[in-house]
Amino acid sequence: MARDRIATSPIPPRLLRFRDAPRYLGMDRNRFNVEVRPYLTEIPIGRQGIAFAWPP
Repeated sequence: MARDRIATSPIPPRLLRFRDAPRYLGMDRNRFNVEVRPYLTEIPIGRQGIAFAWPP
């Protein structure tokens, strides 16, 4: 139930995981890496995870 509420929230997320960021912006991962990723601040999550501060 809480998950549905978060998905429909009008407030955009502050951190986007790398796996979710391209879909959030409506583009494929390769295009995201080339056109958007260079302008974002990367934040490590654990040993392998990456998140991006949003908005940049």
